[in-house]
Amino acid sequence: MRQFLFMVMGDRAMFPMGIVFPLSPTELASFDFLRRFSTDAPFEMSAKHFQIGVIGKSGSFAWRKPDAEIAERLEEFVG
Repeated sequence: MRQFLFMVMGDRAMFPMGIVFPLSPTELASFDFLRRFSTDAPFEMSAKHFQIGVIGKSGSFAWRKPDAEIAERLEEFVG
């Protein structure tokens, strides 16, 4: 079970801890899912706020900004 913290400020919902989508950054179906989710979500999503979780060679985990190709796809599908 996963819990999400969010705040409502006026007509905006904010997720300070973020929402994690366990999706492949290379599969088209992942971006189709994000398009459907963002269209139906009761809040506005922006591609500029996305981060990609990366597992390093040592097994450590870090959040990174999407590279140019992924950022372009996010902008196309999420807007």
